[in-house]
Amino acid sequence: MYDPGRFEIDYLRRKSDLERSAGYLEEYFIFLLTDARVLFHQVTFRVKHIESAQQKILSKSYDQPWNQLMDLVAGRIFTYFKEDSPLVEGVVRKHFTVDEGSSINKADDLDHNEFGYTSRHLVCQVSHLTQDLRLGASLKGLNFEIQIRTVLEHGWAEIEHELVYKARTAVPDLIRRRFAASAAALELIEHEFSRLRDFEPEIICKRAELVPVSSDVNLDRAWLIAVLTRSFPGRETWSPNPNADNFYRGNEIAILNFLAANGVTTVGQWSALLISSKTSSGIAKYAQIKSIAVELVNHLPIATIACSEVADGLVPAAFERFFDEALEKVFSWNSKDE
Repeated sequence: MYDPGRFEIDYLRRKSDLERSAGYLEEYFIFLLTDARVLFHQVTFRVKHIESAQQKILSKSYDQPWNQLMDLVAGRIFTYFKEDSPLVEGVVRKHFTVDEGSSINKADDLDHNEFGYTSRHLVCQVSHLTQDLRLGASLKGLNFEIQIRTVLEHGWAEIEHELVYKARTAVPDLIRRRFAASAAALELIEHEFSRLRDFEPEIICKRAELVPVSSDVNLDRAWLIAVLTRSFPGRETWSPNPNADNFYRGNEIAILNFLAANGVTTVGQWSALLISSKTSSGIAKYAQIKSIAVELVNHLPIATIACSEVADGLVPAAFERFFDEALEKVFSWNSKDE
């Protein structure tokens, strides 16, 4: 039988460990999603407040709350695009055991002509799949919940929760229809965002053809990649989708900022750096060290090698995270040659 006093004592005794576990889960999922190159907005975990936990225990008539509470520790992973939510779920399933009977996809509750909340709720446990040993010790045998939703779904759900659930008022059918209509509009917007995701590759493709007549144009991210694409076609490069990408987004912005800080601000200046004899020598050396054909050197090392021309062969500390062993040897070789 459930004893509220006993549960509260146990909860308070374990609270700091649970909060620490929530922090570990945040860190672990950020690492896993980044490593899997899944684009996400935010990962956040929390421990359920004692009052909320006890209210749920009573409403569900739980008699073994530590086993029956599925969301004592719970988190949310927000994606930008709808199609990334299944990718997040794939990462979860790869590293944790999922309780299929307790997990739900809210979209499955909607008929083909209904619209509303479509978040995925996965109830998980640490298992042999989990590589973070801290979680194995702190969450062993305890269920935790992960909600996967887009930022737009989250905004809709929070507003609906505030206006309907928290109001504790019987909501007329007309109002419910209006909420469903807003969910339908949201679904259309999400589909449009997914289509708009491809706008930048289209721009880059068109700009690559215009590079020879655009010397005086200001350099931005799309022009940076367009010049690389024209000068070194068929190489792996950046894209809005990390899964279709050789590099995680962000490196190219650091390169762009570095170039601007060193006076390289136009398409023509960037083109000149890429086709210089020094850059060509560095690329050839990189390919030799990596034991690959020159044609297989991708855009990240090429751009990094080109940037060395405006820094006297030395790349600042901000570039160190781009380096592999071959790049380090190329820069050492360049320095000696100078």
